[in-house]
Amino acid sequence: MQLGLGDSFSRNELTLLYEATFRATLCNLAINGLGALRGNIRPDGEANRSMLERDFMVARDVFYASPGWQDLEEAEQEPINRIFLGVSVAEDKLAW
Repeated sequence: MQLGLGDSFSRNELTLLYEATFRATLCNLAINGLGALRGNIRPDGEANRSMLERDFMVARDVFYASPGWQDLEEAEQEPINRIFLGVSVAEDKLAW
């Protein structure tokens, strides 16, 4: 599947997408306890997780405000959201 990002976005908009994608990855790592902690989530890391989430949402919103994003049809936006901007909590990490 080709997304044609270079056809849809300017160099600056691709940089904004990269920044938001990078921050989404950091969120997923922190929220799901991946990486150095090997799946363990420490309560004292909540401030860091909150900061990462806020930073992601700001970067995503800046990207969403770009003309290239605004010009896309919803059907074109969906795979970009799914592939690059997805942040989710693994089921085993949900607090019950």
